[in-house]
Amino acid sequence: LSGSVSSSVFNMSSILVIRLTNNIFSGELPKNICNYLPYLKALFLNKNMFHCKIPSALSKCKTLQILLLQFNNLSGAIPKEIGNLTRLKGIYLGDNKLHGEIPHEIANLRNLEDLELGINNLVSVLPAPIFNMSTLKVLILINNSLSGSLPSRIDLSLPTVEVLNLALNRFFGTIPSSITNASKLTVLELGGNTFSGFNPNTIGNLRNLEWLSVAYNYLKSPTSKLSFLSSLANCKKLRSLNLNGNPLDGFLPSSIGNLSMSLKTLYIDTLLKKWALLILN
Repeated sequence: LSGSVSSSVFNMSSILVIRLTNNIFSGELPKNICNYLPYLKALFLNKNMFHCKIPSALSKCKTLQILLLQFNNLSGAIPKEIGNLTRLKGIYLGDNKLHGEIPHEIANLRNLEDLELGINNLVSVLPAPIFNMSTLKVLILINNSLSGSLPSRIDLSLPTVEVLNLALNRFFGTIPSSITNASKLTVLELGGNTFSGFNPNTIGNLRNLEWLSVAYNYLKSPTSKLSFLSSLANCKKLRSLNLNGNPLDGFLPSSIGNLSMSLKTLYIDTLLKKWALLILN
């Protein structure tokens, strides 16, 4: 289906779900998009060609729980009014052309579990309250121009986080050792930033970890033994480990052979005195 979406679609007052995924609809979304949708719970407009700003009037959809607008050509800033949608559980705005700052008001969403804003042009320091959203399970901000540092007790501020993807941004500072207490983490992707000083021997506490990448940062090992790698042997579900592009000048410990039988990829580049790129079947 192509062309503009008929305004009548947004005038069906009893509708609960609008799903127009994977078409080639284009044009703008109506500015009064939620005037006649008092019961709408889910709006799926992803994988289309809409080119407009996100209407601030979305805040009138008071019952909205899922907002899925990924893979369009949406531009402009994320409207701060989105923080009024207190029933939202998922916000998916990735793969657009959004710019400006992430509004602080998103932190008002006490039921939010998924926040996915990756592959946009978002800038500035990530609002600190975002790291205090205790219900968040998925935080994906990959490939923007966001900056700032991680909170020292990230395990307490994001106690339920399972996926944390901050790759390809401008985050800096120390990766707090407390992150190894975030026991539900399955994906930790911090590559392509300017983090430093992270080699906790307690990383093996992340027993559910499947993907770990801290590639292309400024991480150093306090000793030449890279003993933190031994701790990873406790991560039995680990499938991918990427340490490329860090000044980890040292020797691979013999315990590297104890890594998970599930491991498919291990990337450690030539900054090591002994290096490897393994692809395991």
